[in-house]
Amino acid sequence: MSRIPHGNNCGMNKCVNVIGSYRCEKTLSAILGGTLSSGLFLLAVGMWLLCKVHRKRKAVNQKKKFFKRNGGLLLQQQTHVLQCSVNRTKLFSSVRMLGAYFLEAMRNDRLHDILDARIKEECDHEEVFAVAKLARRCLSLNSEYRPTMRDVFIELDHMQSKGKSTQIQAQKGEEHDHIHISISESMSLSYTSPDIVVENSSFSLDSKPLMPHKTR
Repeated sequence: MSRIPHGNNCGMNKCVNVIGSYRCEKTLSAILGGTLSSGLFLLAVGMWLLCKVHRKRKAVNQKKKFFKRNGGLLLQQQTHVLQCSVNRTKLFSSVRMLGAYFLEAMRNDRLHDILDARIKEECDHEEVFAVAKLARRCLSLNSEYRPTMRDVFIELDHMQSKGKSTQIQAQKGEEHDHIHISISESMSLSYTSPDIVVENSSFSLDSKPLMPHKTR
């Protein structure tokens, strides 16, 4: 076995003669070179993949950060708006149920049953019934019978003015009932005349006519 310096294609590899031919065997340097080049290639590919994954993760983190700053706030606002809409719907449903209950009570002449005890005691029943009739008109589904805000204001102002005038008249009547015409039961009179002198004479509405006394 001898190495042939020329006439083969082994290059830096080891040339081994065989019968009628030769074969090339890789030397240690060739093996190391191939392994090193493969390692470098794999390292380059790994670095590229690592950079790609890092960029992707960085982009995801930035998206999360932007979502927390903007998208999260928008989502929170949207959730709040939805919650408010639900609350308004519930409130509107409650108001509709209360209005239907009031109309049913008015239709069956049971207004006194749904009034608060304080209103029953402190308010005038005629005024309460007038306000209830106005409220029933406001709940009418027919716009022709439903009053405007101006009409409601005028009617309420008229009710208030009427209530004040009634109260003033009642107060005047009470004052008139308590008026007493007081006249002093006695009055002192002193006057002289050529023939009559009356001193410290007393009289009242129920007393007898005064009789003058002649002087001596």
